[in-house]
Amino acid sequence: MTTSYGPDDVLSNPSLRGVAKGVDVLQSNAVWTAGVAGESPGEGLHDVFAAQACARPRRTALIARNARVSYGELDARAEELADRLAAAGVGRGHVVPILMHRSVDLVATLLAVLKLGAAYALLDPDWPPTRLDAVVEQLRPPLVVGGSGAAEGLSAPLWTPADDGTGGDGEGERPARRPVVAVRGRDACCVFFTSGTTGRPKGVITPHRATARLFRPDTFARFDRDTVVPLAAALPWDAFSLELWAALYNGGTGVLIDEPFLTAEVLRAMVTDHGVNTVWLTSSLFNLMVDEDLTALSGLSQVIIGGERLSVRHVGRFLDRFPGTALINGYGPVESTVFTTTHRITAADCARPDGIPLGRPVPGTSVFILRDGSPRAAGEPGEICVAGDGLAHGYLDEPALTAEKFISVDIDGDQVRLYRTGDLGTRDENGTVEFRGRIDRQVKIRGNRVEPAEVERQIERLVPYVADCRVVPRWNEPAGAFELVAFCVPGPVEGAPPDVPAILARHLPAYQRPAHIAFVDSFPLTDRGKLDDRALLASVPGTPAEDHHGPAEDHHGPVGDPLVRLVAEAFAKVLGRAAVPARTPFFDLGGSSLQAARACTRIRRRTGQPVPLSSLYEYASAERLGSWLRSARGTGGPAQGTDAVPPPSGGVPLTAMELVFLTRHLTAPQDRSGYCLMVWHLDGPLDQDRLEDAVAAVHERHQVLRTAFRADPRPHAEVTDICAPPLEVLDARPTTDEAVAALRRLFDEPLEPQDADLWRAALVPVTETRGQAGRAAGPPHRFRRPVGVRPGARPVRRLRRA
Repeated sequence: MTTSYGPDDVLSNPSLRGVAKGVDVLQSNAVWTAGVAGESPGEGLHDVFAAQACARPRRTALIARNARVSYGELDARAEELADRLAAAGVGRGHVVPILMHRSVDLVATLLAVLKLGAAYALLDPDWPPTRLDAVVEQLRPPLVVGGSGAAEGLSAPLWTPADDGTGGDGEGERPARRPVVAVRGRDACCVFFTSGTTGRPKGVITPHRATARLFRPDTFARFDRDTVVPLAAALPWDAFSLELWAALYNGGTGVLIDEPFLTAEVLRAMVTDHGVNTVWLTSSLFNLMVDEDLTALSGLSQVIIGGERLSVRHVGRFLDRFPGTALINGYGPVESTVFTTTHRITAADCARPDGIPLGRPVPGTSVFILRDGSPRAAGEPGEICVAGDGLAHGYLDEPALTAEKFISVDIDGDQVRLYRTGDLGTRDENGTVEFRGRIDRQVKIRGNRVEPAEVERQIERLVPYVADCRVVPRWNEPAGAFELVAFCVPGPVEGAPPDVPAILARHLPAYQRPAHIAFVDSFPLTDRGKLDDRALLASVPGTPAEDHHGPAEDHHGPVGDPLVRLVAEAFAKVLGRAAVPARTPFFDLGGSSLQAARACTRIRRRTGQPVPLSSLYEYASAERLGSWLRSARGTGGPAQGTDAVPPPSGGVPLTAMELVFLTRHLTAPQDRSGYCLMVWHLDGPLDQDRLEDAVAAVHERHQVLRTAFRADPRPHAEVTDICAPPLEVLDARPTTDEAVAALRRLFDEPLEPQDADLWRAALVPVTETRGQAGRAAGPPHRFRRPVGVRPGARPVRRLRRA
């Protein structure tokens, strides 16, 4: 059976009766929601894109690696695919699953689906087959669009754009042109799957207008023809819609990435090579970049973050470094499509006692704080409820849940359709919303919404050995993110416990899999008879258990290869362990995707050689990744700086003075007494490229600037291949004094001598001229420029290779 619905189909489809009531309420409240005015055909997202393609066909729509695809080319490809999909049976009201990796054809395919009046559901090809099958079964589509190597054996036939025999390769007959389908803003556009308490994922049906409202002229950020944004979010997320339509809705450009997700190295290259100026990052990924490679965020005009509660410390560091970059906090459940509220973050927000606010509603959206169905006054806590154009139609095949979460409330005499978020919040006199916690147990894991109850039901269903299960989130400090811990009570089954992680890996996506599984005799209770989650967490180690092979060896003895040892040390550091075995894959050690990104950044920093995240996924153990590093360097692959002095095979003992500086750094990392700031004033024309070359030459000439000062296993120094620090260019300042103050703020960040992070350089243009302080006179290239260099602990000798 194939499910089909549109604005009228929803009302007649028995599986969506619970959705229909919500659609009626939303349309009856059109004036109040300030966005659902009289609709007319041609309001689909694809219609707006087609208009851009007609007006500016040669403008670049997508960049994939070094290939550029124009709006005209992309629209032509989408038209071709739409004809072929129509011939294959796709029509108005269908929901079409798309099972492809990021590519030009993926974007063309979803445009083609929309052109047919159908909706799309982007699925992750890396999901376990059982989850993919369950999702496709819910959608009941006419076909599944998949790339080469897509999963087979699903409940719907697989259709591949490249080989359907209708002219994709120039062979076979091209199907007849299809009739044009008129699409309105209220028509279903896409289905997003999220975690549900029943043990199966929930499908959230959203209309075209829900996404379109984000890109109106009065919106929260700048989205126009100059916008260049990475297409990097997980495909099933509504965040991918944010990225895609931020580019295509107003004539901008989207840059497709090849990596599993956006890393600091990839972002830096995109800014340099393709002019990326806007980026979306989950809070966890933003924190990672701020911690590990803050300079990767240089050159951006807008950084949008969210998905989890923000870290004030990380936000503060970013604002200190990039005061001219718009940093925007975005909040909203998928049922309200991408964002409900946004807030342009300022330095003053970091001092707010309740954290950084969620902000004010985006266009076409209203927010109410309700308690017992009634609005609360300013400052009074209640549940955050959302109304307006962004609301989903409801949940696929879940009429009862739709009626429970999408409610009708009397607001000043009007019946308003609202979504209950389950989040607690307050609202001040200016309408700014602040977060106060959750009503239920829902938690965010690396930006993904997870219902612990769903994971519990899945474990009990998949593992008969388990009679009862409790899943509790805990903070993983080395990872900088929450993770899940599952506590299992065995049933009356004899024998040893099964390999639960292996079972779950075959059925659950990575973000739903517990990082630790503990078997307990029973669950502890509080004085009130409720499950005591704190007592459960106290019964397990704070970090994953050490591998039994010992701190510096595996089955085959100590690690002798210096590159393998370097990789193993990076793995251990990000995992919070003393050491790891060289032959055990990173993810088998309990590592997450974000920790993998941290490891790649630290390996690059120590070797000067880029390490794509995909390489760690492919060569997952320290031994294999170390071998890859060596082969890439030898073959002229992605390695850089191969002429630099290689790391020595042994360390050089520290002098007494160096030992004092290292000890002070380890015991008082905020102490800056060992740092030296040097400033030069440059007048007249400046060749910035030559200046950058000079910085690199100084770095190359002096081994001590590439030396790591380490405490373990005993204090010593090692020369590394770390690259020269980038010449950071700050925003112009009106006076020399303000420029020097900006340098001091920039250089207040700690260096890391253990990773050979010993010095930095920056350039600040000054708009004053001699005799005319505070005024700009003459061409910009004649403005004065203070150049600041901040070395760390002063070395007392030149190191030589041991």
